[in-house]
Order: sequence, then C-alpha cells, then structure tokens
Amino acid sequence: MSATAQSTSDRVAKIEPILRAHAAQAEIERRLAPQAMAALHDAGIMRTWVPKAYGGLQMNPVPALKMFEEISRIDSAAGWIASNSSIIAFFCQVISDQGAAEMFSDPQTVVAGGWFPPGKAVPVRDGYRLTGQWAFGSGCHYANWLTGHVLVNDGDKPRLDANGNPVSLITFFRASEAEIVDNWNTLGMRGTGSHDVRLNNVFVPATRCFVLSALDRPSSAFSGPLYRFGLWIVPLTIATVCLGIARARALIEAGQHYVYGAAAGAWEYVQSGRRIEMAQGIPLALAGSFAVEASSNAVDLVHASAGTTAIRNEYRFQQYFRDVHTASQHGFASISRFESIGKLMLGRQSDWAFYYL
Repeated sequence: MSATAQSTSDRVAKIEPILRAHAAQAEIERRLAPQAMAALHDAGIMRTWVPKAYGGLQMNPVPALKMFEEISRIDSAAGWIASNSSIIAFFCQVISDQGAAEMFSDPQTVVAGGWFPPGKAVPVRDGYRLTGQWAFGSGCHYANWLTGHVLVNDGDKPRLDANGNPVSLITFFRASEAEIVDNWNTLGMRGTGSHDVRLNNVFVPATRCFVLSALDRPSSAFSGPLYRFGLWIVPLTIATVCLGIARARALIEAGQHYVYGAAAGAWEYVQSGRRIEMAQGIPLALAGSFAVEASSNAVDLVHASAGTTAIRNEYRFQQYFRDVHTASQHGFASISRFESIGKLMLGRQSDWAFYYL
C-alpha cells in the first residue's frame, strides 16, 4: 500500500467510531453532530483540497475520492460534507490571492453554500453589495465562509455582456454576515444540514468575487496539477458519496472502475501542465453520472430484496435508500446530465453551462 493510501486509511479508521456513534444524532437534528465535525477537522479531512501553501493536504484526486467514498460508507452526511466543502475549497482558485489567503489562513476554515437560485449584486466602490437566498448550504452551521451565485445589476436591470447574456459572479462571504434559514426538511441526507443561507445588502470586496468565465487563471496557491481539473472533478466527487452509501458488488464495482479509471487518466493528463478541457472532461462527467445511477440501482435492488425490513427505521436499509436517491439529484451528476453530455458528444450546444468554464 502506498504512503498516501495508508495515510487516508489511517485517517478514516481514526474517525470511524466517532462517526458511527453520532450518525443517528445527525439524522434527528438535521445537521452533523459537533463531535463528528471535530473528528473530520482533527483528521485533516476538511483540508483535503486546500493548497499546501495554506497548510492544506492538496491530496491527489484518486486517494481523495476513495477517502470520500470510505467516509460515506460509514456516515453519508459526514462523507457529503467532507467532499462538498473540499469541492468549494478547490473552486476558491478563481478568486484573488488576497481573497484566498484571507479565507484559508484559519486552519479550521469550512466553506459551504450553493449557487441556486442566483441572487443580486449591486456594484459599489471596491466590490458589491449582495442580496440573495441560496439553497443547499451543506454544513452551513459549521462554516465560517459561504459561497453564492449572483447576477450583477445596474439599477433595476441586469448587466449584460457583449453577447447579451447576464453578467454573473461567484462570491465568497463571511458566514457571520449571513442568516441560516432552517428549511432542510428532506427525504434523505438529513444529517448534512443543507439549509438555505440568506444575505441582505452585505458588502463583499471584489477580491472575493469571480466574474463567471473560463477557469484558466487560478490564483498562485492553486497552481498545481490538481486544480487543473476545473469543475469536471465535481461529478466524480458526488459519485463517490453515492458509491459509499450503496456498497452492492457488481453495480458498484462497475461504477468504481469507471470513476477511478477516469480520474486516474485525467490526473496523468494534467501532469503535463494542461488543464482539463471539454474532450477530457466528457469522460469524467459520464463516469460521475453513471456511478450515481449505478448506486441508485444497487440500493433499489437491495431495498426490494429486503422486503418489509427495508421500511423500518430501526434498520439502515431505509436510510441507504433515502440518502442515495437524495444525493442522486445533485445537478452536476444527476441522470439529466446524460442528455447534457450527449449533446456535447454530438457537437451540439449543451444545456449545462458549467461544461464551458
């Protein structure tokens, strides 16, 4: 076993008893238990894709993805929060060196939030004033930074670019400036605490804002090969959580081989200094959606075979069913993305705009 693989196994083994002990509490309280979150921090897992320049692990993608899968096998909520926060930290490559350093100077930094629906940004000196309410703030109760997507407004009208499209920003703001809207009442993944977050006329400096465009100019701390994956890494990360929840042999092993094979091939590609573009990204997106669907199908088979046992709360079958079907609806790796990817493969314009970043 490689040193990296041994390290990730040790990290997961260290926290497993704590996660198991508090998983039921997370389900009831609709947020990860404080003890579980502390364990993720102590094991360094919340720094998985934070750059080494900021004291992070900057872990290679394949061992990181396998680690997220193993955590999700133990506790779906913990696996989701660890992977989701890592994705957002990964994406912080788009903001300035000043903004990234401000966020990650604290070794306990947790970044959470979602991008839908878009809020509003009013330009002011040195930044913007933001107003909005965004869904899916996984782990927001433990976050000290949040992210949101906004449309820039000039007066009461959206600002348009040269092609007539609205100008939009990805922004990062302090969690202390936002309000958590307690509305995470869902079929599954209850322990993730993915409530809405709300912001009302809060100033955010331009150093923590990114005009949505190609992800080809990362800030200096994010210059390593890991960060050349761009947003194409997101479907794989979602898939590993679903694979960890499902754990049924044939379907799951097919999904695993596809996800980790695609990730390994992409990792080899970025070693040359190149970024993942459309041609290399399509297999990653396909692998993510395929593994998510395989996980859902695997859980359905087990759920059907378990009979009435699968509907009782005292058995875990029902939670696996709820959690995997909830996670499978994530926009980046849902079954709808097969059509989005198919359009690209046929040379047509895709409906999923993130493929063009």
